[in-house]
Amino acid sequence: MGKRENTRVAYLFGTGATQAEVAYGNKNVGLLMRDIKDGIRTKIKASNALTKRFKKVMNDLIDDKSDVEQLITLYEASGTREHKRLANELKIIFRQEIQERVQKLGLDFFPTLYASLIDMHEIVALKESIVGILTINYESLLETGVMAVKDGVDYSIVMTNEHTTLKTCYKNVFPLLKMHGSFNWKNAFPIVLKDDGKIRDADDTLWIPPGAEKKHDRYPFDILWGRAMEVLECDILRVIGCSLNRNDWQLISLLHRTQKTRMDRRQYEIELIDYADTCRSVQNNYNYLQFRLISQIFEVRESVIGSLGRSFRNKEKESKAIEQFLENKHLNMFDFWLHAKGEYLNNSGISIRTAKKIFENYMDVRD
Repeated sequence: MGKRENTRVAYLFGTGATQAEVAYGNKNVGLLMRDIKDGIRTKIKASNALTKRFKKVMNDLIDDKSDVEQLITLYEASGTREHKRLANELKIIFRQEIQERVQKLGLDFFPTLYASLIDMHEIVALKESIVGILTINYESLLETGVMAVKDGVDYSIVMTNEHTTLKTCYKNVFPLLKMHGSFNWKNAFPIVLKDDGKIRDADDTLWIPPGAEKKHDRYPFDILWGRAMEVLECDILRVIGCSLNRNDWQLISLLHRTQKTRMDRRQYEIELIDYADTCRSVQNNYNYLQFRLISQIFEVRESVIGSLGRSFRNKEKESKAIEQFLENKHLNMFDFWLHAKGEYLNNSGISIRTAKKIFENYMDVRD
């Protein structure tokens, strides 16, 4: 018999993953869309000039149910010069709000969960290989996590590197695809990688701003989205902190296309690492995709049962208890899942020591 190949794993990270990272580091900084929306409203209210310019659409912004991405799209599509100007101004404020919040973390903030996840895949006995990472986040915490383990970051596009700490590398490292661009990519050819915040003009930043219609048919996004199709020739796609909402329809389309039209006719499985009720909602919204919910992941189930500390008379009651446990919003689901993977390895007698010892140290602190 031939040697068994490692399971090919890809990851898709959303803002929920970075928020989990921030929460793990005990930082009181909100990076989710609702936090950004609140920050945008605060900025507008604090400026007489902005309040005056946004006067006619303030009701849209102050509604708790309003969706900033949809508003930007609607303003752009209205056909009026005023609404187009407001849409562009909202994009600028959106960028500023995220950058200011990330800066509050401090230069010494270390993304423990991202780094530990990457380091976990250095364990040979795990029998999993990362074939690529997709992210829709604009900041560079993920890259910092990759850099802690690898020699550099492979953005899959040609770059001139002027960044102080990030290194670009195209050997012995998986591709990291920033599907919506990055706040540290300057619009030039070749693209210039700079420190966050050193690109002053929003127009010089290579990013796809928020909006229900995210166009990726121009360089470098056409390259990145094409490369993503190659990465998704995987066995498992783990989605962490990404709710796959309707504003990311192109992303949903990408998952559908790659899961249903593979050359080998095998469908990769999408593991949802999120709260149990959120996972069920995603499954109900896209029942044509093949998912494995957080409550169906073996290592997670074992960890929950261990946390509950009791046995169940039947599988139905056990599954219900697990679902209820995983709906607890006080849980850091990224952290809980990652620790459950480590528990399983330890309980299986597998050494979790790596050259950098990042995953091992994470497990020691958590235990």
